[in-house]
Amino acid sequence: MPGLLDDVERCALKRALDLGMDAVAAQQLASDIATDLRQEWGGDEVYVPKGARELIQKRNARIRGEYAGGMTARELAELHGLDRQTIYDIVKERRRKTR
Repeated sequence: MPGLLDDVERCALKRALDLGMDAVAAQQLASDIATDLRQEWGGDEVYVPKGARELIQKRNARIRGEYAGGMTARELAELHGLDRQTIYDIVKERRRKTR
């Protein structure tokens, strides 16, 4: 679980910084989150679902909104860790549903 908690800490730090939190506070928050998870679930087997449909739907809706707001497929792909074709597919999927 140490690898997982390192990843959680790294992701929490990135999100806090993305939201404009200062670096020292962001690092402290990220570290506290990892520590809390370690204390709460340390030694337990934890299952984290990979592709929960609801999360993907929310992400896709956010992507469509960002695209409609003027972000490019390249920017969105980098922001969301996807390739450009996936971004185009997500945007096109919404267009098909509204026709």
